[in-house]
Amino acid sequence: MDPSNPDDDFIHAYKALPTPHARQQLLQSLVQQLSIEDCHIVNNLAYARFHVDILGCLPLELVAGIASYLAPWDVFLYRSVSKRWNEILSSLPVCSSSFHAYFPDQQLDTINNSPESDWPRRFRQVSKRRLALVTGRPYSKSLLLHDEDARERELIAYHDGMIVHDLDPRTIRLLSVVDGPIATYRTQNRELFYMVALSCMAVAAVTKEGYCHVWNYKTGAEGSFRLPCQPHRLVLDEDAVAVQVGTRPTTIITWDLRSRQAREIKHDSSSLLHMFLNAADASLALIHGADADGTPMNHNDSDYPIPDFSGVVGTRHLLQGDATMPTPVLLDDDDDDDDDDDDDDDDDDKTVYFMLPANEPKIPYDCLDSFGTYGRCIVTFGQRMRHRDGDADPDPWPYDEHTWYLMVILHPGKQQQQQHRQHHARNSPTALYRDPAPHLMDGRPRNAAATTCPDVIHYPSPSGIGYPTVANYRAATFAKSEIDDICKDESVKVMTTTTTGEEMLAREFVMGGDDRFFVVMNELGIHVWCFCEDVVLFQETGGYRAVRRGRAEGRRGERERERGREGRQGLSMEDGVAVRIGEFVGKDWEVRGWT
Repeated sequence: MDPSNPDDDFIHAYKALPTPHARQQLLQSLVQQLSIEDCHIVNNLAYARFHVDILGCLPLELVAGIASYLAPWDVFLYRSVSKRWNEILSSLPVCSSSFHAYFPDQQLDTINNSPESDWPRRFRQVSKRRLALVTGRPYSKSLLLHDEDARERELIAYHDGMIVHDLDPRTIRLLSVVDGPIATYRTQNRELFYMVALSCMAVAAVTKEGYCHVWNYKTGAEGSFRLPCQPHRLVLDEDAVAVQVGTRPTTIITWDLRSRQAREIKHDSSSLLHMFLNAADASLALIHGADADGTPMNHNDSDYPIPDFSGVVGTRHLLQGDATMPTPVLLDDDDDDDDDDDDDDDDDDKTVYFMLPANEPKIPYDCLDSFGTYGRCIVTFGQRMRHRDGDADPDPWPYDEHTWYLMVILHPGKQQQQQHRQHHARNSPTALYRDPAPHLMDGRPRNAAATTCPDVIHYPSPSGIGYPTVANYRAATFAKSEIDDICKDESVKVMTTTTTGEEMLAREFVMGGDDRFFVVMNELGIHVWCFCEDVVLFQETGGYRAVRRGRAEGRRGERERERGREGRQGLSMEDGVAVRIGEFVGKDWEVRGWT
């Protein structure tokens, strides 16, 4: 060997070994000769060989291109990885690329990206709001207490920062979570309210006397119509209402303030899961459980055992007619009776959301549940994996016997609503998630999960005591909300127990909300949490923001201390090791200007 250049000779001899096995034997022999300090150096070199900050080495133009595939809140979150990432992901081109991709309808100042443009403020606003939502860390809270004689009331509906609820059995109130009460409503005959619904312009209520009333709170118009029987479902869009009054067959009555004409829809389905009303194009979309052939399931009360489900399908009804012809037109495959060339079983007005393969176990009837809101329908179901021999009536819900699924179906005519604009246009309006957390599914989600973003759901505690878990299905994360800890802080002036000493959230309560607000009603009153940092709630709870801010500062301090510990560990290496790692990795990846 040439003593003047031993490294080159050694590497050449190592590469000249005839087989991989021979090279591995040489490496094993070398490792046995290493001291503890030498082992630390080798370990650091191996780590650096496979852990390279590629993002930090890319040109800013490429990073901006990558950012167009990231949500603004992800860009905002990734800044905390390192100082280098914070520098890159805070640049105007990167933030502009992400924001523009997710909000294409926003007018951006793409020519100069000046700091005076409005989009940087919006970028920060939506990012912080989303992160507060998925981590269960709202910025503020308010509590609207019930009167003493109204503690048993639980009629409530939420829509886009507005709430309608019952003040007493014969009075309902409309209020804004920011501005407070707007109006109160009673029927002329002081009827007892049974159901309520709310939209962007109207309030609807069904009474026990069998009437449906609609009030337009923007124009002052009002009207009502008689129902043939007690309803099962009530949905409202603008000033149009749809009421399900029958199950076999499915019977739905639609009515609106403009035409004041009632129209009846009958569908041969006994498994209606949800219905979406679209007043703009006068259409009604129905979500059904399906048989093996893809048709909506239809069975009689006498059928036993109750047939199992094979999937979930949707049908669309176009409401047409006037005073002389108030008859709806059903748009589905029946319109193509003579079209032998059309082999496609599905068209624009009949949608298959999910169908099991023919050889797969079906979904037991009592293992499928759904809950719906104005903008989405959530279907949860378990597919049985095996049967227990000798048990005539096995419980169909145990997690270990099923594969669990959760499907989110967005309103087919409302996908451009403001509450859904934070989702990328490339994302499908229907999403199927496998194997949700079993302890969340035990809660039987009907009427127990909040309306939030399409991929974020608030679940109650399985025990019925305590505050919700936040499930972000798109990112597959679950977070315990900090609401409980803050409300128990002595500086937060809010009651957390009832007069009987029970915890504030018992098993029977109603939740709602969206990506800005989270609403819970129980026997104490209406609780509203806000995920927007710059919004002040009506009757905001004193002390909540300060406690929340203190907890955030505590987390920030802990992160800084953790970074300090990691930094000190890095500096404790032998002199020159860090430089050698940088030179080694930079040379191997052929990175220009590596420092």
